Amino acid sequence: MKKVILYVSLIFLVFSSIWLIKSIISTNKHPTKNAVSTYVEKELENNKTYNVNSFKSLPDKEITLLEAYKLGLKQAKEYEENPELLFLNSVDDKKTSGHDGKQRNWQGVYTLPTKNHHMVVVIEGGRLKNYTIISSSTELSIKESEIKTDSDLIAKKAIKQFKLKPDPKEDPFSHGYHFRLLRDDKNIFLSISGQSNNKNMEIYYNALDGQYLGSSESPIIEGDSK
Repeated sequence: MKKVILYVSLIFLVFSSIWLIKSIISTNKHPTKNAVSTYVEKELENNKTYNVNSFKSLPDKEITLLEAYKLGLKQAKEYEENPELLFLNSVDDKKTSGHDGKQRNWQGVYTLPTKNHHMVVVIEGGRLKNYTIISSSTELSIKESEIKTDSDLIAKKAIKQFKLKPDPKEDPFSHGYHFRLLRDDKNIFLSISGQSNNKNMEIYYNALDGQYLGSSESPIIEGDSK
């Protein structure tokens, strides 16, 4: 009789263990709504900066505007199903680079519409370094489908058509060619800046088809080293 009781007890323990393991796996795969809600609220703490762990392990490189855009977009999609861009621009690294449409450093802002927040992303050496959650604003945003032209294309066009030259290495503020993606009420602009005919110049192209939209010029201030 004791052997039967012992046998039944062992069977019970085995099945209890299996049930417990399945329950843990199921809970990990399908977290409760409260767990998800708590996680999101914690991660969306306003004015908090999050460092990206992979930053130090990835190689330093130059990337195009579209590549920078996709880096930030991937991070934003961890919080929002359909994030949109407010603006994106290259950041000076004191090198006269950009002739091929690539830069090492970028900065951009993405909207998180359903979360009522924005995300500011910082890219250094072609790697996402960190991002900061901030309060939302009412600026016009740019959808993923509205960005088809990349900075390598407009760099080639501007250098050929306008003889655009890079800001020189002796300039105290800006070096090489720089790029921006932004919009107004009517157009979405992809721009490249440099110098031409002894003037500072920014040339604007359509972000969808790469067509020329216009340019702006400003005099080189004495002592600007351009």
